[in-house]
Amino acid sequence: KKLDYIDAVRGIAVLMVLFVHTLTLSNTLNLNHFFRVIVEQGRMGVQLFYMASAFTLFYSLSQRASGSGFFIRRVFRVAPMFYIATIFYFFLYTIFPVSNIEAADLNTFTFANLFSHLTFTHGFSPYWINTIVPGGWSVGVEMLFYLFVPAAYFLYKKYGVNFLYISLASSTALSWIFNYSVVSVFAYELPKYYPAFLYYNFFNQLPIFILGMILYDFIMSEKKSLVSIHIILLSSAILFYLSTVLNKIVYPATFAGSMLLLSALLAYFVIFMSIYKPKILVNRVSAYIGKISYSMYLTHFASIAIISYFTKDCFKNGGEITFLFSFLLLVSVTVAISSLTYKYIEKPMIIRGNRLIEKINLKA
Repeated sequence: KKLDYIDAVRGIAVLMVLFVHTLTLSNTLNLNHFFRVIVEQGRMGVQLFYMASAFTLFYSLSQRASGSGFFIRRVFRVAPMFYIATIFYFFLYTIFPVSNIEAADLNTFTFANLFSHLTFTHGFSPYWINTIVPGGWSVGVEMLFYLFVPAAYFLYKKYGVNFLYISLASSTALSWIFNYSVVSVFAYELPKYYPAFLYYNFFNQLPIFILGMILYDFIMSEKKSLVSIHIILLSSAILFYLSTVLNKIVYPATFAGSMLLLSALLAYFVIFMSIYKPKILVNRVSAYIGKISYSMYLTHFASIAIISYFTKDCFKNGGEITFLFSFLLLVSVTVAISSLTYKYIEKPMIIRGNRLIEKINLKA
C-alpha cells in the first residue's frame, strides 16, 4: 500500500516508547552506560509519532473534497480509548497503587483532574498534564493540535510550503518564549513541577507537528528536491540547537531543546522510510503494530503492571540480555491486549464516527 511506511513509522515510534519504559520494570538493572543512553532515546518515539500524525492528517485532508467531519472523526478516533484508559488508571492508582509505574503524586488524583482529562484540558496544568494516564500528556497535546490542523492546511494550500517554513521558525521562537514566561512567573514552584511541564507543553511540541507537515509537502511532491529538504532540515537543526541553548540558559533541568534537535534527525528517518521502504522495517508486522499503536501507547503501562505482579523481582540486577527479554515480553503482552482494544473499542468507534459524518452530510 502507498502509505504502509507511515504505519511502519507509527509502529517503530510506539516500540521506541516501550523500549524506554521497559526500564520501569526494574529500577536496579545494571546496564552499560552507553546502552542506557541509547535506551533513553526511546522517549523520542512520541515526537516521531507526532510527525507521522501531522503527515497523515494533511494527507487525509488532501483526499477529501472538504474538511467537514474532521473534528468528529478525530474525537471518535481518540476519545473513546482515552476515556477508558483514564477511568482504568484512575482506579488502578487509587485502589491498587503500583510502585514501579510512572505515577504522579496521588494527591493530584481528584475528580477535577479526572474531568480535565475527559475534556482534554489537562495539558494546560503543570500539576495534571501527565498524571492519571501515564504518557497521557501527549494525547492532550495532540488533541489541542487538531484544533489548528484545518486552518493550517487551508493556509498551506493558499501560500505553499513557505507558510510552513515561517510557522516552523515562529513556533520554535514561541516555545522558548513560553518556557521563559513559565520560569519567570512560577520560579518558586519550578523544582517540583515544571521541568517536565517545560518539556510536555503544547508550545514546546508544536514545531514537531509543523515538521511533519513539511515532510508531507516534500514526500508527496512530484518534484522532490533533496537539496531543498536538506537545507530546511539542517536549518531546523540549527534553529533547534539555538532553542536548546536558550532553554538550558532559562532552566537547566529541562531537555526541551535537545528534543527538538533530535526531531530534526528523526525527520531524515521518515524521508528514508518513504523513499526506500526497507522490507526489514516496512512489513506486515510493523504496519500492524502501527495500526494498533494508539492502543499500545495507552495500555503498555497496564502491561507493565501485569508483568510486575507476576514476575516480582525476576528482573532485579539484570543486564542487557535481561533488559531485551523484558522488552520482548512487554511488547508481546501489550500487542495481545491492544489487539483486543483495537478490535472491540477503537475500530467500532471509528466506524460509528464515519456513519455520523455520513448522516450529517446527507442532512446537509
